[in-house]
Amino acid sequence: MFAVGFVVIIALAFFILSVLLFNGKASMLLAGYNSMSKKEKARYDKKNYVEVLALLLLLSL
Repeated sequence: MFAVGFVVIIALAFFILSVLLFNGKASMLLAGYNSMSKKEKARYDKKNYVEVLALLLLLSL
């Protein structure tokens, strides 16, 4: 019973994070992106990067 509750909590956390990422509210959680220089950040499409991460979180459910 504990395992089922744990899985539900993790799935809920992934879902909430993916919704926040899709809305652009949690982009500060991108690993390594915030520590890049402005020159390095210019090479990446942040919107696409966030959408891919959000989709990966949803697919992991």
